[in-house]
Amino acid sequence: MWLLLSKTKKGGLKIWGIFLVLVTGLTFLQTLTGQLAEMNILGWCWTGINLLPGFLILFISVLMDRESSKLITQFAHRMLLGLTTIYLLLLLSTLLAEPFATKGTLSMQEYRLRSFWWLLPYQLILIGGYYLLFFRKKPIFQPDQSAIIKMAGKEAIKWAEIQDSLRQECFQLIAKGKVETALEKLKENIDETGIGDPEKVILLQNQYNENRNNQRMNLISMDEWQRSQSRISLALMELLRQN
Repeated sequence: MWLLLSKTKKGGLKIWGIFLVLVTGLTFLQTLTGQLAEMNILGWCWTGINLLPGFLILFISVLMDRESSKLITQFAHRMLLGLTTIYLLLLLSTLLAEPFATKGTLSMQEYRLRSFWWLLPYQLILIGGYYLLFFRKKPIFQPDQSAIIKMAGKEAIKWAEIQDSLRQECFQLIAKGKVETALEKLKENIDETGIGDPEKVILLQNQYNENRNNQRMNLISMDEWQRSQSRISLALMELLRQN
């Protein structure tokens, strides 16, 4: 199954945001209670080095490309978000384990510096993955039209079984490659059925028309046209799944 890469970006940003609040909150609490003692600067630098790079990369990627035409497999999507969660849990665990690790002769400063040995390599690998997926011009993952058709066909069968005629028809149109007709069909029935978002449908229609005109005037390549078609098809399918 294929997903829009923008969904991966937003999901990753949400995970980073949660842990950003948790780790920053713990560091702030340590500062207020005097646990950091004379290493306030090091404590906050440690937090910033381990948190900000990944968060900023995701934040910038979302701002730069809100409607990304790139796609990602569901497996890669889950893998990337899973690795992100594991890293941030490791970071949080490192901070929570600090009182126990420094009970002996190991000082808090030494513990923080040693923690870079297991945190920085993981973070660099994660950031490298973000760069390849979010900023590389040539997409790593790209489904062919047959994959889109197969997905839409399965969805059409599913909605037919629960007797949702509008969704069934729209997915059938997508499976036949008639994306423009499917968009128009959904637009005509939004007010009556409440399915989808009118503004998003209009946005997708405008993108479709713009890309089609650009392709006819040879302003974009056939690969770019097909990639935009895949993105619009997947975005439309996501709208149709919404209640």
